[in-house]
Parts: sequence; C-alpha cells; structure tokens
Amino acid sequence: MKNLHTTNKVLTLLGLSISLTFWGGIFALPILGLAQIIMSIIIFRNKSSLSEEAKKLFYLYITVTITLAGTFRVLGELKSLESLMLLFVWMFVSAFLALFHLYITHKIKVEYKTPQDE
Repeated sequence: MKNLHTTNKVLTLLGLSISLTFWGGIFALPILGLAQIIMSIIIFRNKSSLSEEAKKLFYLYITVTITLAGTFRVLGELKSLESLMLLFVWMFVSAFLALFHLYITHKIKVEYKTPQDE
C-alpha cells in the first residue's frame, strides 16, 4: 500500500503534464484513470487496515467518481451540448479527480509510515 502513492504520484504528474497539450490530455487522462481504478481496487481490498479518515475520503472519491461518470454519460447523450465544451470540462474534472486520488494515497502512505521509511 505504501508504494501506491509513489506510483500514483509519478503517473499523475506525467498524465497532468501531458494534459497541458489538448491531444495529450485526451490520451493520457484515460490511461491515468485506468491506473487509478486499479489502485482503487487494491485500496478497497485493504480497506480494513485504513483509518476512518482515509476510509471517508476513499468512499467520497468513489461516490463522486461514479456520480460524475454517470453525469457525463447522460450529458454526452444530449445533443444540445457542444461536445468540445464537454470534453474540456471532462478533462478538468478528470484532473481534479486524479489530484484527489493522489491526496488519498498520500494519506494512506502517511498512515503506513514506519521508522525505516524516514
């Protein structure tokens, strides 16, 4: 669990850096999202060892992510919205979710810190 934060930090910084270009974001953010879904499964499987604060943050992240995925799915079906605008909003929200996930893995890393890690 301690290595999740390091992996997540590298992938998030790389993904968000590539996202500074429009087309880079279209390709990098879904890959980052997939990596964070895999990390979330690992966190969920080890949730019993998390503190209450980390559990609350993690459940909030899951709730917000599922809600936003459903919202974007519905908005994507509406023909009245301009798809380019929706894409920009999706990229911004994805970046925010990536940073929130990074914060959660940081909290978990701090919880697992041992004297040998310092």
